[in-house]
Amino acid sequence: RKGKVLVGGFVDDAAAQAAALAAAGKAAGGSANVIDGIVVVPGGRTPGQTLDDTTMQGKLKAALVDKLGQGLTINTDVRRGEALLSGFVNIEGSKAKATEIAKGVPGITKVHNKLV
Repeated sequence: RKGKVLVGGFVDDAAAQAAALAAAGKAAGGSANVIDGIVVVPGGRTPGQTLDDTTMQGKLKAALVDKLGQGLTINTDVRRGEALLSGFVNIEGSKAKATEIAKGVPGITKVHNKLV
């Protein structure tokens, strides 16, 4: 929304999340202007997991474009089978529909919907 900054992505621990939010708050003129879209998923990924996640992310983005028409305005990330949806949507019902679409992508085990 106007004047708000959405910070989204995966981090390994709460300290990294706090640091990212603090930096965003400083840049945005205060933490009240920051929307937390960060998800903590501890641990790294093997090269195979990274490739699988990249493939799932491509399928997710394609499904969002095909079924919702908003794939390009919704930010997506996948880490170890967990999908993160973030960004700003203006169409009523888009947030819930995006979650359902993501749950239907093979290999995605959990969906974190941080759409605003």
